[in-house]
Amino acid sequence: MKFRLLSLAVILLAAGAAPAAPTLPLRYRLMINSPAPTLSAGTAFLRDDAAQQWFLDNRPAQFPALLRDALGLRDWERVLTSYDDPRQLREAILSRQDSDIATQPALLLALVDRTPALAAKRRLYEEAVLDWSVFSPGTRGVLNAADISNKLWSDLNLSDRYRSLRRISQKVMGTLITVGPGHPEYTAQYAKALSRTSAIMTDEEIKKHHESITRAKRLDKGLRLAAKAAGASADETAAALVDSARRAEDLDAVEAALGLACSRLGLAVPAEKPEPAYDLSPEETGALLARLSPAILDVISGTPSGDELLAAISDTGLRLTIDETAHDGVLAHYTKKSKVIVFGDKQLARLMAELGRVPRDLLSNDEALADAAVLYASLFVHEATHHR
Repeated sequence: MKFRLLSLAVILLAAGAAPAAPTLPLRYRLMINSPAPTLSAGTAFLRDDAAQQWFLDNRPAQFPALLRDALGLRDWERVLTSYDDPRQLREAILSRQDSDIATQPALLLALVDRTPALAAKRRLYEEAVLDWSVFSPGTRGVLNAADISNKLWSDLNLSDRYRSLRRISQKVMGTLITVGPGHPEYTAQYAKALSRTSAIMTDEEIKKHHESITRAKRLDKGLRLAAKAAGASADETAAALVDSARRAEDLDAVEAALGLACSRLGLAVPAEKPEPAYDLSPEETGALLARLSPAILDVISGTPSGDELLAAISDTGLRLTIDETAHDGVLAHYTKKSKVIVFGDKQLARLMAELGRVPRDLLSNDEALADAAVLYASLFVHEATHHR
């Protein structure tokens, strides 16, 4: 019996019958071209020269589509492991509209669920694709009032979800801010509302909201001082002006009423803090970059995604500079033509001011440099992803 089987094999080979296909190359096709692909399969296939050669030799018609999908999966692996901020991750997803994964949130979340390291951070991806589960009761209520149910929402692609939330964002904020701008609770409610809705805002919009909150805090401080002074002096007119400011419907009216009250009481209206300035010369900026650039790379290196990014951009001519950005609210941007990542100079000054420092500290203070490197590492990763 063994002899007959052996003879049959010899006859088939002699007649030109192909040997059985290796298991592993065919598994790549199942893992990559499947409706439920395996995220890491793309990178694995692109590193497997033998598997690629097998398809070229034995399944040449299948190879182009397999290679295309493997490259696509590798790109998604990079995207899904490069961001910790849901807003930046969403921007990266929305920039890939030619992929079903980008347009179908359920498909992306399924990919996450099949990847244990990503599944452990599922909330990040739910926020990025604006999943119904991450919405507050107030947001759900506004959506329901617009005849948008959980079921209808689950059928929308990410672009439509984003546009829908943008349209109702003011209504959502309105459900969370229930007092006027002169009320003592206004800034706390405003900050909470902003935290709930900033995920669908641009950098410029977020900046304007933060400026309004800062202004409201400054005026509230002035109102508290004016109310105390009016009570001590028994000035009923000044007290009435303070009360009018507390009941005002916009910040301009609050400031106007407060100004009149302070004039009567001999007080100065609390002034805005001067804008932090970036005052380094071009030579000093060069010296700062010579310290900051390697510090940022040190923060990024040592993780699989970070090391892969650094390998991908090595020797590609990517440069880093500090200058004005296209918009004041943008912390950094990448210019494809010149292969330059620009960190905003004004924005750097503001960030340093929040840490109680100035840009000049980065030239000599190692602790300040370490803090800045951590702050800018995620920005660098985000912009460098556009470059590779």
